[in-house]
Amino acid sequence: YEALPEKLQKVLQRLVESGVAWDPTLCIYEASRDLQRALGQPWFKEYLHPALEAFFSPNPEFHGSFFFGWTNTDEIFWKENYRIWMKAVRDFANLGGVVTTGEDAGFIYQMYGFGYLRELELHEEAGFHPLEVIQHATANGAKVLGQAHELGRLKIGYLADVIVVNGNPLENLHILFPTGIDAVLDQQREGRGGVAWTIKDGIPYHAPTLFTEVRELVKAARNEARTEE
Repeated sequence: YEALPEKLQKVLQRLVESGVAWDPTLCIYEASRDLQRALGQPWFKEYLHPALEAFFSPNPEFHGSFFFGWTNTDEIFWKENYRIWMKAVRDFANLGGVVTTGEDAGFIYQMYGFGYLRELELHEEAGFHPLEVIQHATANGAKVLGQAHELGRLKIGYLADVIVVNGNPLENLHILFPTGIDAVLDQQREGRGGVAWTIKDGIPYHAPTLFTEVRELVKAARNEARTEE
């Protein structure tokens, strides 16, 4: 369909008319357009479990572990694929289609949670305003699940599923990452962002404590793996 954009538009229109929602999971193939970026994600150091790390390594027996002899030419083709893909998602939304967010994590160098946040960033790259991106992840998701009457909004009577963030994600979606970001303000560097609290069904969980527990689990698993070697 990339060679026949008119037919693609007809398909998108038919999908919208049929009430089909689109969860594009843009993040899951991102390594195809920039493998070195995928290999060097900063949170791998402390959060990547050795079992998942092994699964990510190129292996014909594992689904999605396919980067044998990956070349710059391969990445150039995939960058063009992403241009077409992102435009199609944007056109779908402009036609009235409902776009949601997902990650398909556990494959191709995408970790649970981190991949989801990367998905939000890619929706902005596709041309959506950060406010629209947040809507994709909240209200639109609730609508597709048939739970728009109780989820997806901060509203009296709705389930209290909330994250409390140190900053405004509408200004910079990067701040949603648990590692936070380095910011330079008035020539002074400071750490900003990160989820402070996760509230599920009204129960608050201290996010930094949860992150510490995950780091300890990963550290223990790596030590065990070294011992077995």
